Amino acid sequence: MAAPRVIRYPAVSRTRVKICGVMRPQDAVAAARAGADAIGMVFYPQAKRCISPAIAREILHALPAFVTPVALFVDQDVEEIKRLAASLGIRHIQLHGHETPATVAALREFTVLKALRAARQTLPDGIARPAPHAGLRARNPRRQRPRWDRR
Repeated sequence: MAAPRVIRYPAVSRTRVKICGVMRPQDAVAAARAGADAIGMVFYPQAKRCISPAIAREILHALPAFVTPVALFVDQDVEEIKRLAASLGIRHIQLHGHETPATVAALREFTVLKALRAARQTLPDGIARPAPHAGLRARNPRRQRPRWDRR
C-alpha cells in the first residue's frame, strides 16, 4: 500500500488582518468591507466585549464569504470551547489565557491561535515549548535560534 500523500502549502507571504472584539453584525460587515481577513468574537465572560451565542449567530449570518470567524477564549474548559464552537460552526479558536500545550492539543480539530505574553522574561519559554497544532508561526529561513538578548 502506498504511503499517504502529504500536501504542503507554501507559507502565506502577505499579512492577514483580524479585527477582534466584534459585537454587532454591522461591525463585522464594515470590517470585511475595509479588507479584514478575519473577525474575532470574544466568549470570555469577564471581558467587556463578550457576546452571547445568539449575537454570534447574527454576526456569522451577516459575515461575507471568505472572511474567517475566530472565537476567542481565556482559560476556559476545553469541552465548553468545543461545544460552543461546534454549535456556531466555527473552526478557528484563539486562546488568550494560560492554556497549556496539552489544552491546545486537545483542540486539534480546530485551527488554534495561541497568544503569548511578550515579556522579555517569559516569551523565550513560551516559544521553546510550542504547543502541537498551534498557529504560532515564525519565519527563519536559515534555521537559526532566535537571540532574545538583543536590544
